[in-house]
Amino acid sequence: NAVLINEVSDQGTVDVCNGNDWIELSIPIEEGAPLDLAGFVLHDDNGPNDAYAYTFPSPTSLNPGDYLLLCTKTTDGPQFGIGGSDTVTLLDPSGTLVSTTGPL
Repeated sequence: NAVLINEVSDQGTVDVCNGNDWIELSIPIEEGAPLDLAGFVLHDDNGPNDAYAYTFPSPTSLNPGDYLLLCTKTTDGPQFGIGGSDTVTLLDPSGTLVSTTGPL
């Protein structure tokens, strides 16, 4: 399944995530099957081995056509902040690139 980093807010949004930065993931509806994101890693420019990189717990299921909103700096979300020139990257459990924003 193709998981995409669909949208990123590096300035936060007043009515979303209490104003913290956020990242939205999605799977295109035509992909057809749900995906467990357990073991996938989401990170910023500091890389997947950084203390603030986020490893998805098990189970974290995402269905095609649905969106998963991740609020940063929350107890159950990524701990990294997103700067204006950061790149946000999603890796599968084997370390293979799944999706990236490129520089914001």
